Amino acid sequence: MERVRTLAVALVALAVAATAAIGEVPAGLRWPARVTLVVVLPVLAGAIATLLLPRSAKRLGSSARVRGTARFHTVVAAVLVLDLAAIGAGYLLGWTTFTFGEQALEARKLLVLPLALPFTIAAATLGSEWALHARLWEVAARGSSPGAATALAVAVGTALAAPAIVPGFDVVDGGFVASALLVAATREWIALALFRAGGLLVAGAYRGVLVAIEAFGLADWQSFHFPLANYVSSTPAFDLLRVAGPLAAAAVVAFAVRRRPPAAA
Repeated sequence: MERVRTLAVALVALAVAATAAIGEVPAGLRWPARVTLVVVLPVLAGAIATLLLPRSAKRLGSSARVRGTARFHTVVAAVLVLDLAAIGAGYLLGWTTFTFGEQALEARKLLVLPLALPFTIAAATLGSEWALHARLWEVAARGSSPGAATALAVAVGTALAAPAIVPGFDVVDGGFVASALLVAATREWIALALFRAGGLLVAGAYRGVLVAIEAFGLADWQSFHFPLANYVSSTPAFDLLRVAGPLAAAAVVAFAVRRRPPAAA
């Protein structure tokens, strides 16, 4: 467990350093910095996990599961829709308003999104999921209770989301930051639940698609990324609604991955 704690501290230290550094990035360098956040940072986390907790060939947990996982692709799609539907609901209710920017720039963002998907999915699978779940959670769960391992993985994963939420530790709006961190924590639980049920590839697909949408498309809850829709005003009710989307998605995942009793002979 000492090595697990060392890995957790190392990943949190990486998150703190990235959060501080990203706040100093000039506006003209935000595109390369964005790529660094969504690709390089996860891969670096995975490399740290491999160095500190190399996997034994005799112990292949959920990270080795491949067969029988195709059924989770529909679950991942439904979860993504539920999560992001809160944005549209907030707009229809009048709890948030937004305006689109210059058309050529927005078209470029939409073009980048599908091009970025292979890279964000690969980085999420081999980086974030490998570090947080294939190593941190799996090893911690063997040395302590699964509940304690889950709490540790969710906390560390939420810390790794901080660079995009509070770049430079600048808290502009307390309600926004609180809801963003709750969204991040809920998404971390979803990713872990998908990992435990479907393995590394399923969880990586969920995280990678979500990262691409957030970083190169909507970016509604990540203040570092330039959003496709620039939010100009929101009510406190929208902060609550934004958390409700991932919570509803988490309920769907909990139902989809529940353990079924063995069939009667």
